[in-house]
Amino acid sequence: MQKIIDYKTHFSNRSIFYFLIFITLALFSFSALLETHPHNDGAGFDGLFYRDVAQSFLSTIKTEGYDSFRIHRIFPFFVLNLIFSWCSIETNNTNLMYGIYFFHYINLFIQFLFFFKIAKFLKWTHSTKLILFSCLFFNYFNLKNSPYEPFQTDAFAISLSFISYYYILCKKTFLSLFFSILAFITLPLTAFLNIILLLFSQPKNKNLKAYSVPLFKLLPSLYLGAVFLILLLIKLFKNENTLNILLLSNASKFFFISNAFLTTIFLYCIMKKAQINKIPHYKSFFFQFSIKNLFLFLSPFILTKFILSFYTNSNYYYDPSLFLSLIILRPLKYPLIFLVNHITYWGILAILVILFFNSFYKNFIRISTGHYLVFFVFLFFSLDSESRHILSFLPFIFSALGYTLNELKISKKALSFLVVFQVILSHFYIPINKEGTLKAMQEGDFFTFPAQWYFMNFGPWLHTKSYLFWATISFFSIVFVYFLIKKTPRWPRRLD
Repeated sequence: MQKIIDYKTHFSNRSIFYFLIFITLALFSFSALLETHPHNDGAGFDGLFYRDVAQSFLSTIKTEGYDSFRIHRIFPFFVLNLIFSWCSIETNNTNLMYGIYFFHYINLFIQFLFFFKIAKFLKWTHSTKLILFSCLFFNYFNLKNSPYEPFQTDAFAISLSFISYYYILCKKTFLSLFFSILAFITLPLTAFLNIILLLFSQPKNKNLKAYSVPLFKLLPSLYLGAVFLILLLIKLFKNENTLNILLLSNASKFFFISNAFLTTIFLYCIMKKAQINKIPHYKSFFFQFSIKNLFLFLSPFILTKFILSFYTNSNYYYDPSLFLSLIILRPLKYPLIFLVNHITYWGILAILVILFFNSFYKNFIRISTGHYLVFFVFLFFSLDSESRHILSFLPFIFSALGYTLNELKISKKALSFLVVFQVILSHFYIPINKEGTLKAMQEGDFFTFPAQWYFMNFGPWLHTKSYLFWATISFFSIVFVYFLIKKTPRWPRRLD
């Protein structure tokens, strides 16, 4: 009798996920069919370059080559070009749009597959899987931005992040390296994080005494110090308007500095709550460091970089050092803009990380010393208000939250509310292509509506009115999720 009941429960649980997969595909198709980017015949802004890769990769790579920044971001668009060439399909804009959407559907099924593989490997409960499934698939990026701007590497980078991380968890080094190489030409940060995990794959040595360092004081102070150092350099070597240009804002210096202090206080509070005050003994890293492993793990990336150098031209597109400086500066534009944009972009995922930050931190670093290092890289990138830049960390975030959520016994009612609320926060239903959108984009009028509906996922380009709108939504979202958790009888009274 018990086996029959378990079988029915198992069948019911699987049916729920089949239904959620159907909803994901339906909502993705809804956005793809009803709206296309009005700029560059559906390719958008950055997407124009990647569509050109899909259109003329074979001829361009032999003659002109690509700049050093974007040559590391051309997968899978060159694959699309190769397939079209082999099949003698004309690479016009319409055919390429069909082709890239076909790739996106394949990509979604790959994400479904490896989500459940990781869920099974980490032994997530049914409620944990439901919450994390909704966090991964029912968000602004997946249901609105990705189908709206199909010629972007981000969606495929997420898949490669989950695939390579799954094989790292399974200790299948060759497979993790193979998919890390693909990530190296899709979104290099994913590959760099994988190298850290492979080099420092052993758990922290519990027999070695950790150093007591008040990181909850040190790291916020380092952030504030970095802000003032950059401001000093701008004042010494640039003109007074440089900061306003970088932040796309005309606010006063006092406003920017106030936001820097507010960000510092926020970092201090969440890290104090997590009691981040120790670092592993240096021998925890030294004992597992191997010159042989360093050579084995780095060789394929060095070889790939060497091969790419023959097809890299001298054109300048983007300076990575400027990008790192912007991560530090972007929180200055509006109060806690990074938090607002993470909620706007990823939904309740950001809220759950904040509410459970104590256990989230402990579960993040529990697997290995490599995860410990990656956690602090994640903290740095989470300051960026252009929230798509943390997508390489999604597998780590899901793994850490999975351990936390497994300890909770959530009611079906609260679980349903969380999933539905995540769908609502995805904003997939907000039309972007309103009258005047194309004209505004062509004229560079990004800070007025309707263009601001497009830029709602890009913190640096938010207008004050847009920020206040999304900040209000974020505030009430945090309150709703908090009280939903606190008022649910089957949830523990302490959040962490």
